[in-house]
Amino acid sequence: GWFIAALVGGWFAVQLSARNWTTWLVAASVLVGQFFDYLLGRHPAWVMIAGIIAPIVGAWLAQKLPGRSRRVSA
Repeated sequence: GWFIAALVGGWFAVQLSARNWTTWLVAASVLVGQFFDYLLGRHPAWVMIAGIIAPIVGAWLAQKLPGRSRRVSA
């Protein structure tokens, strides 16, 4: 779920803004949500590690998906 949230949300953000860096805003918001979920202590260690890696990979892949032409931000 975290991977798909970052992938689809990041792709949608790029389509709206035409800037690649917006995918990292989506990934950061997913990671912040995970951090607060981890404070509850309900997850095993492997889920916590996968939960950190999944949104990062999802955001990176969202930048690679075809769609609107992208501008490189300075």
